[in-house]
Amino acid sequence: MLLTVADQSADANPRVIAAARAADHARQQLRDLTEQHADARAALSQTIAAGQRPSDPQARATQSRARADHARRPLAQIDALPASDAAQLIHDRQAQATTERIAGEAASRARATEPAPRRPPAPVHQPGPDRGLGPSL
Repeated sequence: MLLTVADQSADANPRVIAAARAADHARQQLRDLTEQHADARAALSQTIAAGQRPSDPQARATQSRARADHARRPLAQIDALPASDAAQLIHDRQAQATTERIAGEAASRARATEPAPRRPPAPVHQPGPDRGLGPSL
């Protein structure tokens, strides 16, 4: 491809060079964001329903309704209580969640510090025809 004097002049212009670098940088950022979005979507899919999303829209809607009903139960229980009892129940549940989170973190740290279980050494096979595989053919 032959470059004209104008093309060569434009390619050497610092503003054109800076704009080309900025465009390259923007394209790289777009690729990075697209990758992050795909990763976040996959993580969300794993979080929701343990990664098992039905492909049928009706099945997904039914599953979503069931999750919503399940989430509404504690709210209905709180709504049915007098304000002071509801506040105490919320406080108790919050304390329980904190205790469970701390216990989970402690268990995770304990598992991380445990040495990996040792496996017995693999059996050593002697070279040659007498390896316990029956008569040689």
